[in-house]
Order: sequence, then structure tokens, then C-alpha cells
Amino acid sequence: MGGLIRMKEECDFTPKEMAYVEFHTDPDNEKTFRSQIHSYKAAGYSTNTAEKDQRVEAHRIHNREHIYHAIKKRLNAHYERQEMGAKEAIARQSELGRFDIGDCLKIHENTCKECGAVEHQAFIDIKEAQLKGLTRHIKSISYDKFGRQIVTFHDSMTAQDRILKTQGAYNHQKDMGANTLSAGFDLAMKALDIANGKDTKEIDNSIDGDYEVMD
Repeated sequence: MGGLIRMKEECDFTPKEMAYVEFHTDPDNEKTFRSQIHSYKAAGYSTNTAEKDQRVEAHRIHNREHIYHAIKKRLNAHYERQEMGAKEAIARQSELGRFDIGDCLKIHENTCKECGAVEHQAFIDIKEAQLKGLTRHIKSISYDKFGRQIVTFHDSMTAQDRILKTQGAYNHQKDMGANTLSAGFDLAMKALDIANGKDTKEIDNSIDGDYEVMD
């Protein structure tokens, strides 16, 4: 009986194979990260052939079993580190819920030369927001037709609502609402039976709860 074939470990890779794996799985290298052809070239494989042939060769090298599994293992580890857990997500939503736009406002004071009246204008100071680590609260930056900057922030009330839902704060209210709806339905059915001439004693025995029937 033949023995099991052991897959090559990274220590057994050729220098070019190891270089290919490292270039392909390096998130800091935007050009080679998850790019077969650019990792192929960066690893030092031959570029003396046509571009199409290089891509075919890069694909062939990439799909060598030991290289493919080494890349998969590294990329899985990378994306696991990037995943946001439940605690981090709740913490981020909490930051949004506590955000005060005043933390990145700059107030300009203008005095009217004619009447001396003082006017205060508020501006979003993007640089100050960046220094304070508050730019994560910015949803988008755009410009109107006059070239004026429009800064849109994430809704803090929506963030608070998400946190309350996660913590089950609305469950009690939903239960109360369901009970009220059920009681209202029972009363409506009782009133309908009375209107149709059904005996009130029979009605009282057919539903639970204490209700007062008004003549």
C-alpha cells in the first residue's frame, strides 16, 4: 500500500513560490494583493512572453495545490482579523449614539459694519474632526451647485434605536401592545354579539377577563 502524499509545507516552497504567496496575501501591497498576474511578476517569474501567456502561467502557479492552500490559509486569517464582532459593533453604534456635532464645530463671529450687530455662523471643521478621531461619524461629503461643502453625519437617533433593539428594550412594549390588541378584539366581538341579541351571560362565560358592558 502506498503512503499518503504529504503536501509541501511553506518551508519547502521554492523562493519564487514563497514570494508569490507573500505578494498575493499582503494587504498593504495594493498592486499585488489578490492579483495573480502582479504577484507573478513581483515574485520574479519570467515576463519574456506575451501578457496573455503570463496570465495563464500565473493562474497555473496559483492553483498548485500547496500554493493554493497556503494562500487560502493566509487570506482566511487576514479576513478573520478584519471581522467586526458583536461587541465592537455595539461599541461603534454607542459612539454614534453619543456623538455631539458641537465637538467638530467652529464658530465664526461677524460684526455688521453698519449697525454693529453680531452674527455667529457655525462651520464643520473637518481637520478638527480628524484630529479628534470623529471623522467616522461622517456619512458623506458633497458639494452643492455653488461649490459649498455639505457634510452629512450618521443619525445618532438611529444608532440609539439599533442599540435598544439589540438589548431587547422594545420587547416589553411589543408584549403590552399585543395584549392590548387582543383585549380590544375581545371587546369588539362581545359588542357585536350583544348587537345580534346573544345572551349576555353566555357571552360573559365565553371570554376571559373582566369587561363592563355599557347599555
